Amino acid sequence: CTHSHPDHFDYDAIPVLARALGKTGSTLVPDALADFGERASGAVLRVVTDPEARYEAVSDGLLSLRFMVEGRGARPLSAGTLNEIRRAAKQRLTGKQYFTTLWKAMDLAVVLADPELRRIVESLAADRGEVAARGIEDPELIADTQKLAAGRLATLGRPFNPRYRTPAERARALDVPARGNYGPAVVRPPR
Repeated sequence: CTHSHPDHFDYDAIPVLARALGKTGSTLVPDALADFGERASGAVLRVVTDPEARYEAVSDGLLSLRFMVEGRGARPLSAGTLNEIRRAAKQRLTGKQYFTTLWKAMDLAVVLADPELRRIVESLAADRGEVAARGIEDPELIADTQKLAAGRLATLGRPFNPRYRTPAERARALDVPARGNYGPAVVRPPR
């Protein structure tokens, strides 16, 4: 069943969803983790900051954190959690990164509206050497990274894709009955 009220969240799903980051090829897992907001942030942050994590999992984790930040009006995040998210974004904006990880970190940095993170994204947009210093060597990927960084900086707070989808929006996309916009879209198999 799909839970429809925050008091009925299946918090046991959080570690299962965190382990599924990077394995589905869709935004369903990042969306579902974002539904839990603060409660799922620790599990997602552990994936994102783990130096041994697969880049697909890290990229999906960064996306989920972005969705949490974008949805903090409906699902508030504590100052401590926001600081941890900023640290994770900075970690993934610096050092050697797979290109999609760097791209998702830039997206998160922009929505965090943190001046230090913004300066890092600005340096990536302006300086090919900064992109290369992150381990990206392919000239096309360097150019794509710079173009993406400049584009994200130009959004001025407007949403960009992929965007967070509410449980009701996901239910429509999956062609299953919606149960409201309050809780995570955790669909359980029939028993």
